[in-house]
Amino acid sequence: MEHQQKNVFLLFLGIVFLCIPTYTFSIPFPGTLYYYMNAIKFAALVVFTTLYSTKKININTAFSSILIVIHIEKCIEIIYCSIHNDYSFQRLLIMSNMVMSILYIMIAICAYMYKVSILLSILAVASYIACVVVTHGPFLTSFLPLIIIIYSMVAILGRLLNKNINSLQKEYNTLKAEANNDNTEEKNGSLLSILGEKTKKNLYAAITSHMKEEKSHIEMLRSIFPELSPSELSICRLIVQDKTVSQICEILHRSSGNITSQRSSIRSKLNLDKNDNLKEILLERMRAYEEQVHI
Repeated sequence: MEHQQKNVFLLFLGIVFLCIPTYTFSIPFPGTLYYYMNAIKFAALVVFTTLYSTKKININTAFSSILIVIHIEKCIEIIYCSIHNDYSFQRLLIMSNMVMSILYIMIAICAYMYKVSILLSILAVASYIACVVVTHGPFLTSFLPLIIIIYSMVAILGRLLNKNINSLQKEYNTLKAEANNDNTEEKNGSLLSILGEKTKKNLYAAITSHMKEEKSHIEMLRSIFPELSPSELSICRLIVQDKTVSQICEILHRSSGNITSQRSSIRSKLNLDKNDNLKEILLERMRAYEEQVHI
């Protein structure tokens, strides 16, 4: 996705850097305000491109910012144009800007920025409605339903495309993880085939002993903290083993947000204060439980 976004961004920059000067000096605008707006737009394009080139902002921020700035300028341009009824290119300028607006939205969709495409669609439709209200002309009014339908369909298309891309990405990650697991199993099988029978028996015995020990820890924790869920007990077991949040995430295959949320739940169920150390409390209660059992 990042590779695709970068390619679209570079292509977009090439087109815009060529088109803005050509557009500005080839069309007879009704006032100097248009030239100032296009100059500001071009300056903003240079600023965001420079920030991205110097790695001050990421590609998503640069791309979305440039699209939004250009789109806002286009919206102001067509609304200002609608005020000048005596301008001979009024309809042409408004409709050509709407076509360019659709092009920018499609570029946002190709770069997997569907939220930006929805925002641009809303801005474009709102500015066109403003033009219809200002001009009261039958020409722009007759195109209003079509404009609304086209932009709505483009926004829906962007959402569906983004959803499908995310689904494909998840499937790819799942297949990649399964492939890695298969490779791990093959490597483990190769390693075991190298070991002798005595070494295998010792290894299996050590693994079995470790699993029994882990199970006994879980049983102890379950007896001490019956109010905790199995998932929370697993986290407690790793906490007393001095595992960090990142290590717990890796072992349990969960996100840091999930682990942090469950730690908060554990503290709440155990009625701990903010200053209480969770690990020390768990170890203290485990020692008290062991002393009580041995008595």
